[in-house]
Amino acid sequence: MAEQMVQGLTLHGDLELARVLAMISTREPALRDKLLAQVTPDSNPIDDIHYLTALARFEAPVSEEQSTQTARALVEIDAKFARFKLPRDNNWDDRVGELFAELTQRDAGLVARVVETPGFGRPTHVVFTTKIPDEELAPAVQAFLRQIASDAEYPWTPEVVYLVARDETEATREVLRKQFENYELRMAVLVVLSEQPVEQERELFATGLEAGPVEVLSACVSALEKLPPARDPRELVGLVKLLRRLGGDKSEFALRERVVRLLTRNSGEATEFVFGSEGYAPQTAAIEAFSDWATKEFPAEAAELLGTRAEDLESLRARLAQVDWGVGDAARGAKLFASRGCGQCHGSGKALGPDLLGVAGRFSRDDLFVAIALPNRDVSPRYQTMLVETKGGKVYTGLVVYESVDGILLRNGTNQTYRVERPDIASQRSLPNSLMPEGLLKDLQDSDLADLYAHLKTLTGQTAVKAGGKSDGAKRE
Repeated sequence: MAEQMVQGLTLHGDLELARVLAMISTREPALRDKLLAQVTPDSNPIDDIHYLTALARFEAPVSEEQSTQTARALVEIDAKFARFKLPRDNNWDDRVGELFAELTQRDAGLVARVVETPGFGRPTHVVFTTKIPDEELAPAVQAFLRQIASDAEYPWTPEVVYLVARDETEATREVLRKQFENYELRMAVLVVLSEQPVEQERELFATGLEAGPVEVLSACVSALEKLPPARDPRELVGLVKLLRRLGGDKSEFALRERVVRLLTRNSGEATEFVFGSEGYAPQTAAIEAFSDWATKEFPAEAAELLGTRAEDLESLRARLAQVDWGVGDAARGAKLFASRGCGQCHGSGKALGPDLLGVAGRFSRDDLFVAIALPNRDVSPRYQTMLVETKGGKVYTGLVVYESVDGILLRNGTNQTYRVERPDIASQRSLPNSLMPEGLLKDLQDSDLADLYAHLKTLTGQTAVKAGGKSDGAKRE
């Protein structure tokens, strides 16, 4: 009976027959060949997923040739989705990862063959590396590095940054340093470089002190702690600015103490700051003492970094009123959108931010740019971050991906996902903050703003999906 079903499948490509075969969970090796024959260079990738899912249920032994075919089918799905111009939803990586895990249960050699398949090393292939033991990960990392070296426009993602950082050579470290200028990758780059910082990266970590996520700030402080003391104006004033931002929440007190110790070490200035649980209070006088010192010692840097806001609402609206919006170029705006890292939250399958589709029609131009420049001013509850503190003292912040009686799944601003088990949670609460970083309009000319708006106006229908599809400009829906 199963043989007859497969013959029908070969003739008609019937997905229902494939599902029936999966339920039968046949042990006939020849049936695997006939099902794999349905996956061709021109087959629809969604159909391919159905056939591969059915194969994951087969109990028949897997030959070397069948394993190679399966590996090729998995690696080529990404290119097919691009060719067919098909969208992928938020759970795409999770579903592909589950499918791959099932296939590897039936085929122990599949992981190695996927890595050896030509074309392996694209961002969506990171999911296949999660099943590789750390001690066997080197070939996969090298495959990614070869792809990166061969493609001047390689579409980096934070997940790729975390993976290739496993290669601890100076050559790879330099590749990562160059990605710092990519706003989409900046926070991930800071996190991986902070593990073993070197002096030439000091300026990067000083810049990172302006970041939003606590885990990125902690990584930058950790890196500067490991580096030798330096009396660098930008770094010291950046630490003072960070000190002024911290302390409003119990979870920030430990990081605030580290910042004070680092400031004291590098500046030689001492204050009446109280350490330990007794100092878990605003301590305004001690913090203002550091502010006064920085203002007198480095007036030029302090004027920029210790202001109330780089971009306040009144001055922003005044600036927007003077922009010549008619000179905007959508093509230049699309490049600017990409270079500022907007695609990290508004174009990837992770979809951390709200939808950009038709956003220029739903919101006024001024409201869009206020939302971009001042992301924490008016955050919809749907996009507010959750702070989770564990009984072991660890703190996680991010958007809630999933929550149940067993625990909570968070995704942070660098697209890392954490699961915290319910028994380990000491407290959790929503914060009125956005994962979207401040400073995205920093250093832009008025013509750049016009270009960006011209691009936002083009985001309709499939254009939005292709260009990045999401923007915090819509967060007040």
